[in-house]
Amino acid sequence: MLGCLDRLGVHTPNRSGLPLIEVPLARHEDIDEVGRFLFAEGIYVTLAAYPLVPKAEVGFRIQLTSANTQAEVDQLVDVLGKVVDRFDFQPARNAERAA
Repeated sequence: MLGCLDRLGVHTPNRSGLPLIEVPLARHEDIDEVGRFLFAEGIYVTLAAYPLVPKAEVGFRIQLTSANTQAEVDQLVDVLGKVVDRFDFQPARNAERAA
């Protein structure tokens, strides 16, 4: 999933390989619409909205487990591509990619 986000040009502070992946939005105001879009596409994520997190960290959190099928992961990747086309995310940072 980290590689998929990198290919989509989406920043995530997660580099540990743990199954909880944060995806911060560029505009904190988009959180409700992003959440509704993901849910409508069959993807359930945890929303991290202001004031629960600072405005610069507003976004959503993806959690993958060994219980997820390859078809579910493929669906997630497909939907994330659609989300990237519709909403602005914090850009991937080259220094983090190299790490």
